[in-house]
Amino acid sequence: MSKFWFRFYFLAFVLVAGLRYKVGGDTNNYINHWETLPLLNEMSLSDILKMAWNPLWIVLSSATKMVSQEFFVFQLVHAIIFNFAIFKFIDKYSEFRFFSLLIYFIGFYFYYNMEILRESLAIAMFIIGYIYYNKGRFLYFSIFILLAILFHTSAIIALFIPIFSRIKFNAIGITTVLFLGVGLLFFSDKIMVIFLTENSMSKISNYSNIIANANGIITNAVMYIVVPSLFLKFYIKNSIRPLFENLYLFYFFIALLVVFIPGFSRFLNYFFPFMLIIFSNIIYQIYNLNKFRGVRNIFAMTFTFLILLPKIIYYMGDTSKYYPNSIKLNLWYPYSSVLEKEEYPARQIIFRETMKELSK
Repeated sequence: MSKFWFRFYFLAFVLVAGLRYKVGGDTNNYINHWETLPLLNEMSLSDILKMAWNPLWIVLSSATKMVSQEFFVFQLVHAIIFNFAIFKFIDKYSEFRFFSLLIYFIGFYFYYNMEILRESLAIAMFIIGYIYYNKGRFLYFSIFILLAILFHTSAIIALFIPIFSRIKFNAIGITTVLFLGVGLLFFSDKIMVIFLTENSMSKISNYSNIIANANGIITNAVMYIVVPSLFLKFYIKNSIRPLFENLYLFYFFIALLVVFIPGFSRFLNYFFPFMLIIFSNIIYQIYNLNKFRGVRNIFAMTFTFLILLPKIIYYMGDTSKYYPNSIKLNLWYPYSSVLEKEEYPARQIIFRETMKELSK
């Protein structure tokens, strides 16, 4: 892909997210918070620290509000920051940038840009910090991880990267991670008391209260451990220098927790940018390895289908019990911009009722 088209897609992704009007289930919650948020020059440091949301989010939101009272201006700022990080990450690591953008758009674009706005900024800081970590520039890594935590508490998991990076990805390392995961499942309450603040403990406790049943355990194990293991095995076998080796065990540690406690799946959001790079690089391998000559199109199409199928099923999920003749995709489609300001009541109803059901 040429630099022109890469930059064109960046601009398009920013404008679609930035100029949207009440598109996305959680967007209205952010709009409501924005409308009641004081301007930055009206708050003291203690006022910022007392607020429910993380301080750097408050500072960015309030500072943007001083520039314009229109929420779409903040959306543009948010979209620029997040998509700059994602595009920089793809540009640095992807062998097949177009396919990386395709996976990003279908798999994660709406979720990151229109739902988890606070956490997505933390993820942006995290992946930029990781680039510096790989270069051995640990001061810059620490600064970006601190920024990530100040945007969203969940980014605290990034502090464990140096620990897991020291564990080799072999049988001993996998066994070590397995024991660590089981230990955390049994002693999570005591560990949280030692290492986390009261606010962080409360949020992570909410995640851990969501427990999987037998079917959920099997589904999660296949989705987050078995399938990624197979893909990763193929990728490593056909790579001279596999990317992100210092994250493999960390990912499977979090995935192990998710198998039994789906509430921890929130932490997987930090790994999805790395996944889209590996997935797109696998496609690149398929098209460039001689052993796939003659069947590369079939292999590539099958692999692409397997990657995108879970998300397509998610988008097509029936939500008629919440709103007549609706599917999950209606949270984002039809699209509405700030130019027309057309509202679709189905979005809020589907989002609200889904959240109610998940909290039961």
